[in-house]
This record gives sequence, C-alpha cells and structure tokens, in this order.
Amino acid sequence: MAFPNACPWFANPELDDSDFDSITVPGHVELAGLLPPRYVNVQYPWDGHEDLEASAVPADNHVALYRHAFRPEGEVARAVADDRRVTLTFHGAATAVYVWLNGVFVGYGEDSFTPSEFDVTAALRPGPNVLAVACYEYSSASWLEDQDFWRLHGLFRSVELTAHPAAHVADLKTLADWDPDARQGLLTVDATIEGATHATVADVTLTDVDSDTVVWQTATPLVADMPRTDTATTDTSITDTGTVHAEATLEGVDPWSAETPNLYTLTVTLYDADGRVIEAAQTNLGFRRIGIEDGILKINGRRLILRGVNRHEFDCRRGRAVTEEDMLWDVRFMKRHNINAVRTSHYPDQSRWYDLCDEYGIYLIDETNLETHGSWNSPGDIPVGTSIPGDDPDWAPACLDRLDSMIKRDRNHPSVIIWSLGNESYAGEVLKTMSEHAHAIDPTRPVHYEGVTWKREYEAISDFESRMYAKPDEIRDWLEHQNHAAGTSGKPRKPFMSCEYMHAMGNSCGGLGEFTDLESHDCYAGGFIWDYIDQALVQRLPDGTERLSIGGDWGDRPTDYEFAGNGIVFADRTPSPKAQEIKQLYSPIRLTPDGHGVTIENRNQFTGTGDYLFTARLLLDGREIWHCDYQFDVPAGQTARHDIDYPDANAITDANDSTNTGTRPSPSSSPSDGVHEVVYEVDLRLANATEWAPAGYQLAFGQLVGVLNAGRTSGTRSGNENRPRTPETESSHIINDRLVATCASNDAAPTGNDSAMVTLGRWNAGIRRADEEILLSRTQGGIVSWKRDGREMVIRRPDIVTFRPLTDNDRGNHSGFDRAAWFPAGRYAVTTGTHINRTDDGELVAEYQFELADPDRTPAFIIYRIDPAMRLHLTVKYPGTDPDTASLPAFGIEWELPREYDRLRYYGPGPEETYRDRKRGGRLGIWNTTAAESFAPYLMVQETGNREDVRWLEATDIHGHGLRIRQHGDRHFAASLLPWDTTTIESARRREDLPEPRHTYLRLLAGQMGVGGDDSWGAPVHPAYQLPAGRPLTLDVDIQRI
Repeated sequence: MAFPNACPWFANPELDDSDFDSITVPGHVELAGLLPPRYVNVQYPWDGHEDLEASAVPADNHVALYRHAFRPEGEVARAVADDRRVTLTFHGAATAVYVWLNGVFVGYGEDSFTPSEFDVTAALRPGPNVLAVACYEYSSASWLEDQDFWRLHGLFRSVELTAHPAAHVADLKTLADWDPDARQGLLTVDATIEGATHATVADVTLTDVDSDTVVWQTATPLVADMPRTDTATTDTSITDTGTVHAEATLEGVDPWSAETPNLYTLTVTLYDADGRVIEAAQTNLGFRRIGIEDGILKINGRRLILRGVNRHEFDCRRGRAVTEEDMLWDVRFMKRHNINAVRTSHYPDQSRWYDLCDEYGIYLIDETNLETHGSWNSPGDIPVGTSIPGDDPDWAPACLDRLDSMIKRDRNHPSVIIWSLGNESYAGEVLKTMSEHAHAIDPTRPVHYEGVTWKREYEAISDFESRMYAKPDEIRDWLEHQNHAAGTSGKPRKPFMSCEYMHAMGNSCGGLGEFTDLESHDCYAGGFIWDYIDQALVQRLPDGTERLSIGGDWGDRPTDYEFAGNGIVFADRTPSPKAQEIKQLYSPIRLTPDGHGVTIENRNQFTGTGDYLFTARLLLDGREIWHCDYQFDVPAGQTARHDIDYPDANAITDANDSTNTGTRPSPSSSPSDGVHEVVYEVDLRLANATEWAPAGYQLAFGQLVGVLNAGRTSGTRSGNENRPRTPETESSHIINDRLVATCASNDAAPTGNDSAMVTLGRWNAGIRRADEEILLSRTQGGIVSWKRDGREMVIRRPDIVTFRPLTDNDRGNHSGFDRAAWFPAGRYAVTTGTHINRTDDGELVAEYQFELADPDRTPAFIIYRIDPAMRLHLTVKYPGTDPDTASLPAFGIEWELPREYDRLRYYGPGPEETYRDRKRGGRLGIWNTTAAESFAPYLMVQETGNREDVRWLEATDIHGHGLRIRQHGDRHFAASLLPWDTTTIESARRREDLPEPRHTYLRLLAGQMGVGGDDSWGAPVHPAYQLPAGRPLTLDVDIQRI
C-alpha cells in the first residue's frame, strides 16, 4: 500500500456523503451486510484464489470507507480552545487503517487488537470536524493474523478522542510484588510525565478499592529528562518530559490471587506551582508474585494449577465487537463453573475484560496477536522454509511491536500472570528475540510459547513445556521421566502446560478426568480447554427464520465449515451439556462422603472452606429424605474429615417398606423387592451471595452410592464421582441354544389369574387384562402393540441398535469408516428364530433370535416376558463376536412412540446428558426433561441426549400416561428420548435438515461408547470407554404402563 501523499476523495471534508450507508461502531462490515463473513482455520482466505508470497497483499482486497462528522464536546472542546494535546485512539481495527481528520492525514495502523493512537491536535477544530478512515480487509499484517476464527473486519472496538492536560501522565508502570515469607507488599511506581515543566509535584497514593482507605501516600518531586527528540507527536507545546519514581514496602496489604482478588487503586496526581491539580491518573493493582521454582508454577509462593479455557472474543450477532454485558456473563459463568484461568486466544482482548478478571479473580495468559499457521503447515507436510516470522529479520519489527504494545497496555493488571508470544507460528530467531524482549521489559512474568515443540533447538524461548492436544499418557510420561531427565541435578526443568486440550467440538469433552487426575504431579500446571464459546454467526434465511451459521454458509470459499464450533457454551451464550462435567472436575474442593461423614480435600492455595455451606443429603431410591447444612473450615491445601449425623437409612427403609406393603411400586421405589439404593451426598454451596452467584449456589458435590437389602447389609456400589464402569465391572448372560420358530393353536386360556388372558394365535400372541393388551408378532420379530385405555405405545416393532449418529469427534477420527459394519447391523437384522409360549404361572414369553447384518452375521436375542400384571420383562442380548472386530458404537433397541409421549423423567446421573467417559459431573438423582430439550443444539446434528447409569425412567405424555422402564437386577442401562430416530439424526447435517417430528423415539441401551475429546481429527475414544466386539452385552429391564 502506498503512503497517501494527498487527501483522497472520500476524506474531503466538503464531500456530500449522503449516499453513504450508516454503520454501527464498534462493529464489523460483514455483519452490517457489506461483505460476506469468511471462516477458515489454518489456511489463509486467499489460498487457491491467488498465489501469493509473504508479505504480498491479495489483489481482491476490499476497503471500508468510514466518515464521521462531529463537534468536540466536554473536555475535548476545552482542550481545543486551550490548544492542549488531543489524541485519537482506535482500540481495535481490522486489518489496517489509514486515518484523516479534516482532510489531514494523521496516521496508519495495522495491529488489529492493540490500540493505534494518533496525535490529532493540529488537525482538530473547535467547529465541525470530519473523521475519515480507510479500513482494509487485507494488508501485510494479514499474514500475522491467521487465527482460527471468522475473518471479520472494520472498526470493531471503540474509537475515542482523549484530551490531555498541560502536564500528563503518559505512561504509568507499577510493580506490585508480594513477599510471601515476610507477608509484605513491595511497590514500585514509574511514571513518565509529558509537559513536566507545567507540574512541580506528583502525589502518589494507594487506596483500598473497596473502602477507599488510604494505604500509603507520598509526594514525589518531578525529575526532568532531556528534551524530546522523537517525532511521534506534532504537538510542539510539549517539549519536555519528566519521570516520577516511588518505592515502598507495605505492611498490612492483602495479596491478590484468583481466590482472593484483593485490589488497590494507585493514583498519581500532578500539581502545578500553585498547588492546583493538573491531572490524576489511576490504575488498579494487586500484590502478587508469579514464578517457577523447581519446575513448579507458583503464585505467592504456592503451587498454581490453571483450570482454564481458551476464549475468543465472540458474540453470535456482533462478532468480536463484544459488550461489557457479554464479558460480565462470561466471567460470572467461569466463576460458577470453577474455571480460574483464560488464555486470550490468540490476541489481546478488550481492556475492560482485564479489569473484570482483576476484580472477579481470573488468571490470564495474555497472548500476542500473532499466528501464522497457514504459512508453514500444509496438508501432510511441514514446509519449514516458508514459516513466518521464522528467521527473517524483516518481520521482527512488526512482531516486536505487537508484543511490546500488549505488554505496555496490560502490565499493570494482576490477572495477567504470563505473557504468550503468539500461537502456532513455528519457531525461529524472531520469536527468540521476542522472548528475550519480554523477559527484558518485564522480568516478573514467565513467557509462554507452544511452537517450540516443532523446533526443539529453540526450547529456551518458552518457560513452559507447552503442548497442544497431548494425550494423558504422553503428559504423564513427560512428567515422570523426560522432565527430570532433562533438568539439572535431577531437578525438573519446566512446568507442563496443556495450552490447548479437550477439543470441545460438538458432543465432546469425554475423558476430561484423565487430565484433571494429572494434578497429582507437582509440575503439571493445568491447561486450557479448547475452547470457551462456539463461533457461529446468526444468519437470516430467505424465509425469515434465523440459524447459527458455520463456515461456507455465506458462500465463503475456501472454508473449514463447522470447525469453529468448539465451545463449552453455545454461540448464544447458553451452557452446553459439557459444562456440567467441567464444573465438577475443575472444582478445587473435592468431597468424599463415607456414610458417617465427609472427607474434604481443599486444593485451594489461599482460602479455607469457612465461607461455604456443606449441604448433606440422604437420598433413598433417588428421593431426598433428609438434608442438613454444615460449615466446616478446612484450611487451604489441607484435607480433613468431618462427621455428619446422617439418619439411619435402614430404619427409614423399614418404615417405608411397611407402609408400602401391597401397593404398586412408585417411580422412586427400589428396582426389586427388599433392595433399596441409598445415596449419601454432600454439596458445596456458597454461604453468602457474591458478585457472580447467589447464596446457596452449588459449586461441586460428592456422592457415595450404596445398597440396602432385605438382610439389612449395605455395600458400596460406586465412588462419589460416579466413575465410568470399565469392562471388568460389567457382566452379561446370553442364550446359548438356537431358538426354533413354532406355531401354536389359536386358543385362549385363563392364566390362573382370571383378570388376565393369554391368546396364542397363528400370527400373533397376546395377553389381555381389563382394557390393556399386548401383542407379540410371530413374523415381525417383537412387540407390535401395547394398548391401554385406547392409547397405543408401539408405532412399529422396536429395532435393534448397533450404531449411533456420528459425533464431530467420530467424524474426525473416522469412526464411521472403522465401524461402518455396525451401521446396518442392527437396522437390517433379520429374525432367524421365534419361540412363543405360555408358562404355567400365566406368563406370555416370546424369544426372538436375530442375525445382525455385520460380516460375521453375529446373533442377537430379544426376550419378552409378560406376567399376568402386564409387566414386561425385556432382555436384549449380544453374545459377542470376533474380538478383532471394531468395537460397537452402541447396543440396545430403539422404540418408536407416538409423538405426545415426549416427557422424560429418570433416575440416574443428571441433569444433563452423560456418556461413559463424561459422567463424573452427573449428580445421581431424579430428573425431568423432554425429548426436545434432550436434543442439544450442537452446530452439526449428531449423537445427543444419552443418559448413563439409568435405574428407571418414565416416558409419558403431558398427563403422565406412558411407560415406566426400570433396571432388572443390579445392571444399569443407558437411555435417551428424542424427537428423531438414530437413522434420521445420522442422515441430517444441520438442524434445519431434520423433518418436523412425527414420533418420539425411546432408545434403551446396554451400553454406548464414550464421546472422546483428546482432539477432533484423529484421537479415538479411550479403550476403557469403548464396547469391545468380543464382550457380551445385555440390556435387562422391566417395563409397565402408567
């Protein structure tokens, strides 16, 4: 781009701009309808359209021409009248801006995410002014901004005029160190003063943010520097600078951490010779010390574990022009879900976000606006010679300027604990220089950069062993072997940080506990889930409806489609089901009830548990029968057990059994006579309201699940976190004899109970009691009717299910390819044997043998056993096949119900969906939902709605009529109730591809594989959460009408 030598036509103040469109600032030109949004991940948006070498600019390059007429107001107007300095700041402009004021060129800027400030004193008028901006879609800077996000442009952050007094604090740098041994604050203040000859004294004051109490104050004389020789300003009235320096060791101040975000306000007040205030500049600060000792990341002398997320600034309607309301929602959500850290992926955020993180207590990795992924990463290859910035000194000034601007803007924020040099920009001499520069200008913070993993000779660039999407076993191996081996004198060399892990794309985040369990290693510093919010833009369709769009929906090519949908919250800022798991596993306080008390492990480093309520609850068969609040103060970093006076569950069970004798079991009764499930629960709740949650808000829980039987003995069924059952803990039973089809005579006989009648017909067998009847087909392989009071519960015979709709992770790891044989296996299974008979005790029993449509023609069995009370005992069995066959996605049946039976009530972990590898956040209890609510709005239609470890469920209409299904014996089952069947869901890509629901589908499963989440492009579900083909599976449930 040529530097403008003359005023262009659109910047002419006299131009008639009445035909210009109006646009909102902050905002994006794409979201104003002026350009189509584009989404790409690694590839540059011009790839394939133009063959460019860095740093060339695409020829197809749009420019947004802005004009704004205004009159100075307030302090700016007074500054113009007094001939004082006024600056114009663009806080965010993508990708490059040329700026004119009243036809006078005032500057150029091209870092989209740090401020571009221009001195406009000479051009600004007291009367009408016209600001003109040319904002380019692409510039040479575009090569440095190849982040995984929507490529949106325009003035997306605020644009401000600032008036400066004659003497002005141009730069204020504070160092608020904390000595954990002496428990003292060590304060250093350095201020640069422009126009120092107009001021004589600077008063430096430190006050408590909450009380305004003066903590420390000193009057400091100005020290004049040499006259300025730089050309950064055209204001000739400022010819001198000065400095203010102050130091103090402070007793009685409180340290800052995310647990205890104690803030103080530092004010530098300039006075003239007559004692009048010229200016008062302020910044908040917190006393804290960040460091790495023996490979352990520490804050204020204690180990720090980062339980974090990567966060793009994003709103589904405003793009990156996020509001304070968005930011407040985010920080409150994070505190409520035990998230204590954010990586500003991959650019500096709005300054207000840092203020909120200071105030609420969130650790930040502040990341430089630098990513060049597409310059060095090609499909299947790493052409290192093309990497930017690499060793090319021509890129060094731009990269260093981006880093320097970020550090100088954000260095006073206590929440910023680590500087990051950027993201996925390989490694080389330029990044080495950047690391050295960051350490030189701020030696108090560690420096992070993951890209050195691609070029290990540059390991010294990063103070962390930082990796993306490393598997738990790989991390464990590094922590236990490689870290110590590489250190000096056997000491660890670096902390390990998962700067990106748990790729939360679609139905994901399975196996998160495998990562949080690594916290037992001192050198594990935690990590940052990828990522916080789905990046999906609202798009209005021709019919007037709206949808959340993905890449390609706007005609943008190339594109990476849905790959930006990786959030633990959906694009409209509603929590996804994944957040339930994160909240529980990120909790720093772990609760383990034992039936007589609770063991509390407080992994906080600075706060005890005295400000929490511990609500003890006793559940009998899912129903709360007692609760009581306690307060236990366990100091930070300690573990203690406290007694809880739980009532005698045996006595309560005896009383309930005596009062329920002879009555029909209620939904919350035990699964079999004389056996009851008892849950000892302890919930962690806020004792008092905070800025981010009301009093009583639940932050974590612990549960002990046990069984009380008729012999009054009790035993533990599962741990307090409902850990996934492994193959070794499950058992099954199969039919060994081949079934033979029979045809009995068409007779009807009393069952011995004159209220029920069994009919064995030629084509069907039936059992009737009063106005309820069940029909079992001899030709169609199962139940074909269950009618009561005129209400039919069977649309078609239930199908065997051996597949599930592919998740985003399944598609990425080619699960559909690997397990393709299981897709038709159940759906197209054929009946090879039928045996129906009436037993002596009046039961109707139908046994069906199937041959699955897999290459091995694996047998499967379904047994219906209906007693005279019209209770159906359903058993579905898979005997196993060749162990070398790919594991099953799922096994069970899918039952097609009339549409109105769309209410789901169940006893199991909830309230959100759970999976074999994502159920530790599910709290065992009785939950209510609907088929529609169970269908999570993932950007791509996929598997959803599963409930693991179900004891019983009810699928009913709005009046409570329907089916009740309960486990038979002690084997739990998995279930879902959805508006569409498995095949329809698998056939659709987007929500709008699904037809209007006509039925409701109840899926009952012996098991389903986990969802995974190590990454979304190849990582399989961990073996412990798969269903090996050689292992038998059995669904065993009792069903009755209600």
